[in-house]
Amino acid sequence: MTDARILVFAPHPDDEIIGCGGYLSLKCAEKSTIRVIIISDGAKGFLPLQNFPPEFRQNESRCGLAEIGINDVQFWNYPDGAIPLSGNIIAAYRQAVSSFQPDNIFLPNPAEAHPDHRRVTRGFIKALENQWSGNLWFYETTQPAPVINTVHDISVHVASKSRALAAHQSQLKQFDYI
Repeated sequence: MTDARILVFAPHPDDEIIGCGGYLSLKCAEKSTIRVIIISDGAKGFLPLQNFPPEFRQNESRCGLAEIGINDVQFWNYPDGAIPLSGNIIAAYRQAVSSFQPDNIFLPNPAEAHPDHRRVTRGFIKALENQWSGNLWFYETTQPAPVINTVHDISVHVASKSRALAAHQSQLKQFDYI
C-alpha cells in the first residue's frame, strides 16, 4: 500500500488515532496521501460539568493528526450520539469517496460497542454498496475486535501515536489511553 490514497472515517475526534493512528503514522512515513473525516461534533465526550464547544475537540484532533503528519482533516459535525443512517449523510459519504478517490478506506469495526461507531460503518456500507471498489479496513478502538485478519507492525510508530493521543487532553482526563 505504499503511496496509497487512504480515507479514514472516525465517529468522534480521537477515534482516528486510537483505532489506526500507528498505521497512519507508518503510511505518512511512506508518503501515502491521507484524509481523515470526523463524523460527529464530539460534544458528549466531556466530563460532566465541563462546557466546551465542539471546536475544542476538533483542535485536539487537528493537533494529534499533525503529530503523525496528517493535515487533511474534515469535520462533519453531526450530533454526537445521533449519527444518522440515512438522509444527507449518505450523499456525504458518496461525495467524500468520489472526490478523494481512495484506494483504501478505514472504518470502525462493525462489532464496536459504541453505537456511533457501528452507525458510521453501517451507514457508509449502505451508501457505497456496489459504488466503490477498493480495500475496506476495519479498526478497533475501545474494545478488541472479535476477529482480526490483518496485523501490521507499528512498533517504530508507537511513540508518534502516543504523542498524537496526548493531544486529546479532554479524553485523557477520563480514559487511560496511553
